[in-house]
Amino acid sequence: MAHISNTNNDGQNDNGDKYRGGQDGSGTRSIVADGPKEIAKFTVRPEQSGKYNVCQDGFRTAISQFDDIDTAESYALRLAETHFRWVVETYDEAGILVGTYNSKDDSMPKPAADSNLP
Repeated sequence: MAHISNTNNDGQNDNGDKYRGGQDGSGTRSIVADGPKEIAKFTVRPEQSGKYNVCQDGFRTAISQFDDIDTAESYALRLAETHFRWVVETYDEAGILVGTYNSKDDSMPKPAADSNLP
């Protein structure tokens, strides 16, 4: 992360590094130089028992498991949105891709948040 010594209202510091500044353009909040490059990828996949696993690339085992696809998908989205860049893919019981969500397209429809999630 770049050190921001003097910020101005054009979204850059004196060194030309981009940053995310406050609403007022002061640059006092959430200063980030371009953010992480990697994308956190999450998948929702059924297993033979009929339950749905939420998995993250790079981990050998499922992060969590749910009885239904909707709850698993909602959980995966909530978890993914804690990352700077992310993608969630949901597969049905036949292994067919039925939903794709990502951090680039914030306007895409998402399932309703489930208040019963842990």
